[in-house]
Amino acid sequence: MANVKGSTSLSSKLNLNKVLYVPDFAWNLISVAKLSRELRCIVIFDTDLCVIQNRATKSLIGVGRLREGIYHVDKLASPTTQKSMW
Repeated sequence: MANVKGSTSLSSKLNLNKVLYVPDFAWNLISVAKLSRELRCIVIFDTDLCVIQNRATKSLIGVGRLREGIYHVDKLASPTTQKSMW
C-alpha cells in the first residue's frame, strides 16, 4: 500500500508532484492522466508502443514499448529539445 506522497523526477527537466510511493512494488507506474495534466502532453497508444508528445509543439518527449503487457518508457527528453514525430 502507498504510504508516502512526494515528487519524482522523470528526467532532468520533467518532474511529477504528489506521487504515491509504494516501497514493496517492483515497478514505477505513472498515471497517464497525471502525466498529461502536469506535463501538458499528449499520450498516444498503439498496439506495441506509446508516444508522449508536448501538446503545444508536438515535440517528442518519450516513447514506450510494450513488454509483457506493460509499456516501458526507457528515456524521456525535455519537452523543448526534441523534434515532432509527425
